[in-house]
Amino acid sequence: FFRGAMQGILCRCFRNTHVGIVVTAAIFSLMHGEVFAFLPRFFMGLLLGYLFLYGGSLWINAAAHFANNAVLVVLCFLCARGVVDLQHVDSLDLPWYVTLLGAAVAVVLFCVAFRRRSDGASPATDIRNE
Repeated sequence: FFRGAMQGILCRCFRNTHVGIVVTAAIFSLMHGEVFAFLPRFFMGLLLGYLFLYGGSLWINAAAHFANNAVLVVLCFLCARGVVDLQHVDSLDLPWYVTLLGAAVAVVLFCVAFRRRSDGASPATDIRNE
């Protein structure tokens, strides 16, 4: 919804791709309903917005969103088993290995997006590209 429809509509309304992506990211974060985690979700929305713009496919976004959620589910599982202690960790201060894993996944996804674009895929500036 956010990338496939809203981002394209807002980019056309504002007549500026970057403003459309920023506004879509803000709405994406607000729709999650947790005000105190606005910034991390806002930056995730920016990442997803630019991945869609440069990758031209919602599949790259789906992979990024899945990877993000999978890391959190695995961390919750490991925390419940006592393998990882996240009791004193808030949403802005994750352990270094989680940050490193997230950065590695982001780099891989951006490489896929840029490779896809350099192979001739057009940027996703409107919703008709999907």
